[in-house]
Amino acid sequence: MTIDPAAGLFRCGNRGCLELTASFLPALGAASRLFGRTIDIDELIRRAREGHFGCARLIEDTALQAGWWLA
Repeated sequence: MTIDPAAGLFRCGNRGCLELTASFLPALGAASRLFGRTIDIDELIRRAREGHFGCARLIEDTALQAGWWLA
């Protein structure tokens, strides 16, 4: 389902897919760039719980996007 036609190309070949805008794939990519290595969902959550603002924000933004589109 295309949500944002101006967004990046996704693995399915479409642009701005719901999965791209409201999944943890972009958040994990951003976290991996931030830390300079691959970050998985467990580490993202752990770091957020430990008080890392950037990781908490990535989770919050992803949840907000998912909530908007589900509503």
